[in-house]
Amino acid sequence: MEATFVLNAGLNQLGNLSSCGNSFDQFVKIENTINGVKTNFTITDVGGLFASGASQHFGVVELLNDIGAADSMNKAVVLFTFDGPQTTSGNHFLLKYGDHLDFDIPKDSFNSYVNSSIPVILTKYDAIGGKIEGSFNGHIKGLNIPDRNVNCTFRVNRTN
Repeated sequence: MEATFVLNAGLNQLGNLSSCGNSFDQFVKIENTINGVKTNFTITDVGGLFASGASQHFGVVELLNDIGAADSMNKAVVLFTFDGPQTTSGNHFLLKYGDHLDFDIPKDSFNSYVNSSIPVILTKYDAIGGKIEGSFNGHIKGLNIPDRNVNCTFRVNRTN
């Protein structure tokens, strides 16, 4: 079946898409702009890892939310944390961000950090077993690569 969509600036809700019989029920799409040059990566790998939901820190559930995704070959990896309630209402801001472009292998850690208030816009925050969907756009500082603008859209299953 062929479908045509008209895309407008900003977030476009297209529902679940499939290609050649593969459904992309979960995805994290990143567009990086470094010194005016855009690069993209999208994690849709059904054999990959997706995890998301409320964070527990020091045994107390805080108003933090974690999203992580990796393809099955671990060539594309992204992890980020935002604050705010586990709903689409209220304010949400990106607190941490890391991806495979700025990973320190010897230290096994991400070197990127958020250097300004970056709003996270949530369009869905279901109960466990449902979906978390949203987007953010802002400047990320890195130690291994120059500062960059990151534009991210995501839809992942809520696992906790």
